[in-house]
Amino acid sequence: MRLKKQSELDQERKSFLITFPSDLSEERVLAMLRVLSSSIHSGIERIFGVKTIVFETWATSTGIKHRVLLPWQIADQVTSHMRHQIPGLIVEPDKERLRPVWKNAVEIGMARSSHQLKVGDATDLSTGILTAAAHALTDGESAVLQWIITPTAGSSEFSIMGTLLGRQENPDDIKDRQKKLEEPNFLVSGRVAATAGTEARAQFLVRGIVDVLKSSNGGSAYLKVLGGSSATVGESLNHAVTPWLFPCQFNVSELAALAGFPIGNPFIPGLPRASSRHLYATEEVARTGRHLGISNYPGHPRDIALSYKYAPYHSYISGSTGSGKSTMMANGVAQDMANGYGVIVIDASNSESDETLFNRSLGYIPYDRLGDTIIMDVNKSLDRPVGFNVLDQGHAHMVVDQISGLIQQLYPDSKGVWTRELIHHGLYALIDHGNCTIMDLMTLIRPNSDTEKVWARDVVKSVKDPRIRQFLEEWLALKDEEKRTKSQPLYDRLWQFNNRPEIHNILGQTESAFQMQDVLKQNKILLINLAGLPEETSALLGTLLFEALWTTAQSLKPARDNFVYLDEVQQMTKSSVNLGDIMARGRKHLFGLTLATQYLDGSKVSAETKSAIINNVGTKIIFATSSQEAKIWGNEFGHHITPDDFINIRQFDAYAKIRNKAGAGEPVSLTAAPPLEPMGNAAKAIELSALKYGKPIEQVEADIAARRSPSKSADEERPTLGSWKL
Repeated sequence: MRLKKQSELDQERKSFLITFPSDLSEERVLAMLRVLSSSIHSGIERIFGVKTIVFETWATSTGIKHRVLLPWQIADQVTSHMRHQIPGLIVEPDKERLRPVWKNAVEIGMARSSHQLKVGDATDLSTGILTAAAHALTDGESAVLQWIITPTAGSSEFSIMGTLLGRQENPDDIKDRQKKLEEPNFLVSGRVAATAGTEARAQFLVRGIVDVLKSSNGGSAYLKVLGGSSATVGESLNHAVTPWLFPCQFNVSELAALAGFPIGNPFIPGLPRASSRHLYATEEVARTGRHLGISNYPGHPRDIALSYKYAPYHSYISGSTGSGKSTMMANGVAQDMANGYGVIVIDASNSESDETLFNRSLGYIPYDRLGDTIIMDVNKSLDRPVGFNVLDQGHAHMVVDQISGLIQQLYPDSKGVWTRELIHHGLYALIDHGNCTIMDLMTLIRPNSDTEKVWARDVVKSVKDPRIRQFLEEWLALKDEEKRTKSQPLYDRLWQFNNRPEIHNILGQTESAFQMQDVLKQNKILLINLAGLPEETSALLGTLLFEALWTTAQSLKPARDNFVYLDEVQQMTKSSVNLGDIMARGRKHLFGLTLATQYLDGSKVSAETKSAIINNVGTKIIFATSSQEAKIWGNEFGHHITPDDFINIRQFDAYAKIRNKAGAGEPVSLTAAPPLEPMGNAAKAIELSALKYGKPIEQVEADIAARRSPSKSADEERPTLGSWKL
């Protein structure tokens, strides 16, 4: 009966692959083994079969892998204990365990098993085992070390006969046995096997591992190879057969050293490098809302989402190229559009691939929202540019200070008095004159042709504010050379706006193709692509657009949320407007930001932006990143995660702190959702937007030229008769 029952117990085990963290210490292994010693209870049921745990170290051409086979009845409990005792341990269901034909296989026994082995430093012994196993990494070869264990209450050595025969035990032996029993003990059966091109090679691989195991021999107890054919031992190994009698007894210190675990993070060829730990997602983390991915905590897959109730508390997504950052942002855009929210995307990434946030977002526009969609693709709408006049958005006078602050923020060396005064007086004059744009500023302060000079004087004459008018009259009275000298710093900053037609023809249109107020109030879709622009130009234009958006948002509270996605956020926040203030106040106006960068640490991200993101963002999602970034997020996420975890997290996996009713929430780990299927409406959206909001380039250029022509005086408009005015 026991044979049948034991066979069933062995066959019903569940197999798991285990990957150890980079900082595996002997202390954590000992803690795990102590817990395992109480996971299987001894008692009368052991007469009918013994529940056993199996540890295996496999070396093949694909690398070194560790496995644990557990009784199905306690598998969930034991794997949970293992993860708890070794933070960062990854335990995953195993579907790969093979049963090869072994060319050489031996069973390990132990003499005087109630005494201690001389294991010494567990790091040295475990490293030796892994080094020996690594010899089997050659293609067509493999080696395995297997330990089958079950807890025991005490010594397995029967000594009554010795007592009856009158043998006296050595006091040192007694002390040694007592010392061994100070820690939990396991009954153990060990096997080593290998396969290779020749039997001699297989014997070499087995002998290498056995020799390292025997290096723990010393004193009374020692390990040895038992008899038995390779075929029999190999078959028992393949099925992890529990023996009738266990030939070894280890305490937890001995088992920790001999198990083959990578204690001390040794550098062994084929050994999986540091892995990141998995974090459990409690029910405080939403399952519905803006879907982010699936919990990767082994055995507990579940949806991870950001509730739309907390989406206005803003989100930040960080990760290196290819980590999954842009996909997660684009999936968020797709869901927001499908759910009827307002969506604004400003993509300043320096890429024109199909996988940018802008291009992915195009593919997700729902058919029923094509009429709500405005597309401003700076480099690809040259024949029908979509006009945007920053002076035509209902807050013209606020724009003056914003542009002045933006220029000074972008170019600290241009804080001279003339630059500030020319921006201030020039823009106020253009606003007062009406039907002007920021593109007219340089023509006003530095007119070249006679026509431009007459137009500039007309503008100044129309200014109602006497102080503005006086300043500009005095300015225009300066000699051309003096005007050039004093305006050169400003010209050096704005020349790309005037000289780059793709920018000039957007910002130079008197009448905006759309109003930011309509975009926000009506929850429209606005997609802006700045790809292909020089970094400085992208920063200027991106910030102007973002500031216009926020300035308008402050006066509104729409019926539904508007979500703004800024990829490479550092390009759109180079202004005097405090990003932290926007985040704090944006929630009141249903103005939620989703920000992304590759790197938060570095010269390209201002200290203010960095501080705002760390302190004011409700949801933070971090994919694999650099060592410098890892230090930032290691501190931010607390003791749950180390900087190494952020560096070594797998592709498309991320750590997240997701805003919920409890606040920031505990960190969770997740696997990001794959890209959603495109809707197939991108081409139609581009076509409709161009027809509705774009203006033919010929008309744009004609309007700009006409606008800068001087107005005709009443005398000039009188008809003539010969040389006489009528």
